[in-house]
Amino acid sequence: MGNELSLKVPSRHTSTRKATAVKVHIYDVGTTQVGQALNSILRPFGTGIFHCGVEVHNREWSFGEDGVYDTPPKKCGGHTYCDSI
Repeated sequence: MGNELSLKVPSRHTSTRKATAVKVHIYDVGTTQVGQALNSILRPFGTGIFHCGVEVHNREWSFGEDGVYDTPPKKCGGHTYCDSI
């Protein structure tokens, strides 16, 4: 009763799933040098104007004004790729 959480954990690991690599690709918003310059100044302060996409199974997934969409990794249209983590 209350807010307790009960988990049942099997005594042996029986899963046959394989690990999947996941990467986050970071973009400067837009394709102009103004956005890139602004982010190069703001990034050392832990801020800026960025877009990101999550790569899973060789497809990159992002969210935009039309909802969730996929692109080839590091090729998100309308933004300038700058880093991955």
